[in-house]
Amino acid sequence: MKKILLIIISLLTIITLTGCTNNRIGEKTPHKITNDKITMEVKQGTLTTSSATIIMTNKTDEEYTYGEPYHLEIKHNDLWHILELEPNNDMFFTMPAYSLKAGESVEKEYNWEYGYGKLKKGTYRLVTDFSKEQNKIYVAAEFTIK
Repeated sequence: MKKILLIIISLLTIITLTGCTNNRIGEKTPHKITNDKITMEVKQGTLTTSSATIIMTNKTDEEYTYGEPYHLEIKHNDLWHILELEPNNDMFFTMPAYSLKAGESVEKEYNWEYGYGKLKKGTYRLVTDFSKEQNKIYVAAEFTIK
């Protein structure tokens, strides 16, 4: 009887600890990231657990467009997974089309606290897409929360 009770307590402890470190890891990302045409990086001194300013730089001689939508991914076991939103939170975006001209750099602040909450320790990336005519590329800015 003591062995059964000990096994049950051990299993409950493992389930509880696993749930606490889950960080809402979703499915493996389907996106192929292309950072050779456009780069994104976190502006130094702006990263917090709930926001960052991202510098986007067009390395080509062509104009690209981008919008408001983005999502966060987390690195888990050396693979990128989509970070699921906080329970009962949805993210809605307006749909303007911004222009990123050839050779241009722009800064954009992202605040993910409403959709994702404050991030726990880990390696993340913010992913968004850029378009040129009918071609869409996904670009990411990688960062670490310590």
